[in-house]
Amino acid sequence: MIKNASSSTPMRPAINIQKDPYVFSDDALKSPSNHVSMDVSNIVTPYQTKIQQEPNEKRTKKWSIDDFNIGRRLGEGSFSTVILVEEKKTGFLCALKVIKKSTIRQYQQEHQLIRELEIHMRLFHKHILRMYDFFYDSSRIYVILEYAANDTLASYLKHHQHLDNIRTATFIYQIADALNYCHRLKIMHRDLKPENILLGQFHEIKLADFGLALHCPSSRRTQYIGTMDYMAPEVIENEDVNIDDLSCSPADSTTKSPIPYEESADLWSLGIITYELLAGTTPFYDAELTITKKRILSCDYVLPDNIHMDASHFISHLLKYDRLERLTIPDVFEHIFIRSFAQINFLNETLHHFASMHHSQNNPQ
Repeated sequence: MIKNASSSTPMRPAINIQKDPYVFSDDALKSPSNHVSMDVSNIVTPYQTKIQQEPNEKRTKKWSIDDFNIGRRLGEGSFSTVILVEEKKTGFLCALKVIKKSTIRQYQQEHQLIRELEIHMRLFHKHILRMYDFFYDSSRIYVILEYAANDTLASYLKHHQHLDNIRTATFIYQIADALNYCHRLKIMHRDLKPENILLGQFHEIKLADFGLALHCPSSRRTQYIGTMDYMAPEVIENEDVNIDDLSCSPADSTTKSPIPYEESADLWSLGIITYELLAGTTPFYDAELTITKKRILSCDYVLPDNIHMDASHFISHLLKYDRLERLTIPDVFEHIFIRSFAQINFLNETLHHFASMHHSQNNPQ
């Protein structure tokens, strides 16, 4: 059952979720499901299908939409809708990402979907949103995800407008912790931004949305992809880059020969997020993407006077044009801004306490 998938995830009380009529009709939800194999060949190429057919030792149940009580809509993306669901037998709350196969085919996102499932399924870290499993029926693919009770970092920032040093440093430390785990596995997130960072039950970071992430053993990539305001210079620095392509899906991009980049591109994005949390806006923002691009390439930004000098030093050493001069993950952990303000021990003790409670509840003496 889902509740045993992660001992670090606290159990939540059973609830009686009312169906949301705006999510899906009963008829749509109860369409026949195929649980015999992981084959999704009707939307992917034979090569990609092979990935889905590989056995997964952790897969202990063949899921159906009928295993869940359907709750409210949590969010909506370009290709999916996320809804709150309750596993009927245990009362365990989780998020169900529902993806229409027709939409995936229409926008030629088969490879990206397969990549996201393959990468995310293998990630196990306290600051990365857990992907428990997935299943599918004739028209949809369903991804069972950990439920992050406090929405996104973007919505949190919008509510508070800007954050203090303690909350910012604590969040940044947790994001860096998740990135460190990914980078050790040679995985670059490539789309790090507050909208892709969720907050758990105790407002702990849960890095999510690995649709653009890529496992790259060579540690070097050249594909131009991501969100402009958070992009590193080396990702966009190419005279042939067409600004119109920035709003396109990866399959639509026609950019040529971008400069190769490494995990340090994620560190640039971390600097952007640090600035945004403290100032309430991104450092290079402009309504015109061409101006944003020019500012990024020239590192043209101003640090507000009210930002603490340690935070200013931290940001300025992440937003370095030369990626070799940027702080590394170990540098981030040791930086005076993080060491002075991040509430690391308190968070770890809180998570450990509730994880222990969850373990005791499910393993009585």
